[in-house]
Amino acid sequence: MGKTINLDFIIKELNSGLSPRQQKVLEQRFAFKGGEEKTLAAIGAKYGITRERVRQIEAAALKTLKARAAIMAKDFVSGVKDCLAETGGVMRNDLLVQKFPYPNAASKIFFILSVYGEPYFYRSDIEWHNFWYADSAVKEKAFDFIKNLEERLGSHAEQGQAIYSDFQKDKAAASYISLSKKIGHNIYGDFGLRSRPEINPRTIRDKSYLVLKKHREPLHFRELAEKIAKLKLNSRKVNAQTVHNELIKDARFVLVGRGIYGLGEYGFQPGTAREAIARLMKNNGPLYSHEVVSLVKKEKILKDNTILLNLQNKRYFRRMPDGKYSLIREA
Repeated sequence: MGKTINLDFIIKELNSGLSPRQQKVLEQRFAFKGGEEKTLAAIGAKYGITRERVRQIEAAALKTLKARAAIMAKDFVSGVKDCLAETGGVMRNDLLVQKFPYPNAASKIFFILSVYGEPYFYRSDIEWHNFWYADSAVKEKAFDFIKNLEERLGSHAEQGQAIYSDFQKDKAAASYISLSKKIGHNIYGDFGLRSRPEINPRTIRDKSYLVLKKHREPLHFRELAEKIAKLKLNSRKVNAQTVHNELIKDARFVLVGRGIYGLGEYGFQPGTAREAIARLMKNNGPLYSHEVVSLVKKEKILKDNTILLNLQNKRYFRRMPDGKYSLIREA
């Protein structure tokens, strides 16, 4: 559709019957020749007339164009309606604009459809992106769908991706979802409410948590800072020391080695090597040295020799006749 319909030609034909002043006012109000949309007051100041007079000129021009658009823009509008019909009767504005390889297409499309009078435009607010809709019934259907989806995602936050998979082959559902500012994907493609930190992380702690959760293995705080920067999770430069300082304050992160952090939910435990050995012996009873090394390394990033050196501390551990080590007292 975008390759066979010339937006510039439609606009030229529509405006051909207007006075030069009417054309100038519409050009600036809708910015279909580039630049930014101008207010009534700004245009009035430019031409030395009142805001109300500019409004009158615009209204008269649009009234004239409406009758002309019914003929000249009919095919274009029909094509737009076909696009909307394929996606449940609604389409986000930027997605519609992508179908037209023209400079300044967004303003031109908005101008033509506004003059024609349909489909209808919903202007962006705190909940919704700019979008076009066929009629009020499909708009309300989209709103109801998103409301129900928000409730599902709120109740089953960990199942966001599974919930999303239910709609991946449904063009209408995908279109409805694209309208909402409250729902989306994170950098890894996970789906859910944007109010949740794992979907839209705002703080360094939440960004670090998301990276570690996906990486699964512990990372040095400098590596973590580099990954946050590489994934463009932060608009500003990521300072490694800031990351380190933030992780220290949050119980979700466990220091498992020198400057190395893992997530407690993956089994990593806080404390020194000696404390880890003591806890493991308390829970498992006497252990061979190789068992101690294996168990400690599941929750900490330490060298074998470091673990074995701590195991030789006779104040806390003793070697039994069978070669196992037992706990004398808790670390």
